[in-house]
Amino acid sequence: MAKSQINTKSRNYVQDKEAFLKELKQFNESKNIPYKIPVVNGVDIDLYLLYSLVQQRGGLSKVNQNDTWETFLRQLHLPHPCVNGSTLLRRIYGMYLEKYERAKGPPGRDDDLDMDDDPRRGRGGGMPRISFGSGTYISGKNRLQGFVIT
Repeated sequence: MAKSQINTKSRNYVQDKEAFLKELKQFNESKNIPYKIPVVNGVDIDLYLLYSLVQQRGGLSKVNQNDTWETFLRQLHLPHPCVNGSTLLRRIYGMYLEKYERAKGPPGRDDDLDMDDDPRRGRGGGMPRISFGSGTYISGKNRLQGFVIT
């Protein structure tokens, strides 16, 4: 897929997004993975847009290798630049879309190791935790006061 601007206002985008979210929900239910649209600072994260942006850039492994997560912030209507924005998007993708990509992504892509080998994902490896519920924050060594995920 070429690196082009995704038109989120087009009729095709809306139809494709609805079909994607339906398939993602069915996939998650089949794997006993909770399905919920993440919200950051009152902004619903468009999982279809996030997935599409990552796929445009070669999938999860390539985005992690090139650390291009922050380039997605503006398109997802999140503050840019943003402290730990890359970490936030990486974690959201990992929680909601990584298993789907591994199951549905193009064959031959070696994405099974990308997140497991990322030293930032290990126990105590510096990745902030994301917990859900009203008033919870992304936390790490320092609390990020601007990011509430519900």
